[in-house]
Amino acid sequence: MAGLRGATFPDLAQYRRDFSWLMSCPSLLMDPEVKGTSEPWDHSKLDFNPVEEFLGSKAAYRVGYYAEALVNVWLESLVSPDEIKRSVQIHEGNKTVGELDFLYRIGSVFHHLEVALKFYLYCPEENDTGSHLVGPNSADTFERKRDRFFQHQLPLGREQFSEVTCSEIMMKGMIFYPPIIEDMIVYPEGLNPGHRRGRWVHESEVGWIETVPGICGASLLEKPFWLSGIPYSKSPATAVRAVQEHFEKRRHPLLLSLKDEDGSEIERVFVVSDEWPAKP
Repeated sequence: MAGLRGATFPDLAQYRRDFSWLMSCPSLLMDPEVKGTSEPWDHSKLDFNPVEEFLGSKAAYRVGYYAEALVNVWLESLVSPDEIKRSVQIHEGNKTVGELDFLYRIGSVFHHLEVALKFYLYCPEENDTGSHLVGPNSADTFERKRDRFFQHQLPLGREQFSEVTCSEIMMKGMIFYPPIIEDMIVYPEGLNPGHRRGRWVHESEVGWIETVPGICGASLLEKPFWLSGIPYSKSPATAVRAVQEHFEKRRHPLLLSLKDEDGSEIERVFVVSDEWPAKP
């Protein structure tokens, strides 16, 4: 069946890897309204039809929407609510004022769930974004997303649906650090210190990946499959050349998975343009 960019859909193993990566990934937020997930999962119960429907849509390259499709699998296959609605648009007159990711009911409990998959790069220097946790797209910061959840999305759900008794956030993802920095000096409010970690470098520093101890291969990850990665890889030197050639023509960031001799990931690395973080 044709899918993203005319290619075939990944096999079931890819869906299962991505599902497990997302569900087991620690939350980026610490708050009573943060939704957790339990494991292990019985993969035989998972129906990935919502994922294949998503991959046939116009938004198939959107990593965040792919994560939502996987959360939909989790809800429908394992949570099994009595009622579920997805992508609920809120209108005021002819104007759309917001969209709620999921509304679902289990017995008498009515849930509003907001979902996000986010990758932020730790930038210790002051910059024009006003944040030290900046997305590959500089217009996106951890604080901006956190505040939108708590100041807009969750209140909107309670205002529009009086029956909501449980407001929840599922915010998964990773924080990427420069190679020589192991941790932040000060954590922003609400950030889970137990977050999943990776590294980031500017394009002019991409040769660094060949110095990572134990690296034997590198995979360039394509959207929307930025979760568990892919099994095949290039040599580190070939990957470096591919990154350099990319930035000679384009400025958008690349995500790499560095592998050991057994093909297991030892590091996840974002490569951004030398202009990053640009003024949003």
